[in-house]
Amino acid sequence: EMSRRWLEVLDSRNIKATLLVVPGQWNAMSLDSSPAFIEWLHAAQDRGHEIALHGFHHTSDRSFQTTMGRKVMGSVLARGCEEFWHLPYEEAYRRIQLGREKLHHFGFAPVGFVAPGWLMSPETVNALRDLGFSYTTTHTHFRDLTSSTEILMPSLSQRPQSLLTKAGVGLNHAVVS
Repeated sequence: EMSRRWLEVLDSRNIKATLLVVPGQWNAMSLDSSPAFIEWLHAAQDRGHEIALHGFHHTSDRSFQTTMGRKVMGSVLARGCEEFWHLPYEEAYRRIQLGREKLHHFGFAPVGFVAPGWLMSPETVNALRDLGFSYTTTHTHFRDLTSSTEILMPSLSQRPQSLLTKAGVGLNHAVVS
């Protein structure tokens, strides 16, 4: 509902958004069980909004964790959603491919990838390039994968139930007003 309302505001100002979609099982839901959501995404895409791949499960896999520093950083910044933060190349490639195939199945062709929590291993970036994605983002940069250039572009996002939700909503309102 919150996303629907945000898109109404953006549509009224002719501003296009990138919608980050988790195609696998997450929070006991999946695209397979959400035909109304798929229909809503198609309608948004038809109005010019972009559909981007946002991981596959949006959860951290403890069997791939690396250093203690990365574990702590991922937990703080992504609160358990740092799915691609620790992944080796092969696993990152596999999950990205699965996510893209699932989105293709429902009629979407994502060219962009935004990792959950904006956190990804260097191997994930390599997998994205090898899979032909055009771009990815971090908390602070837009990364063009075709030219290997980066542009400073802080992400504006607000997450429900976060301690920073009110501040995030205020910042988003200030930007779109």
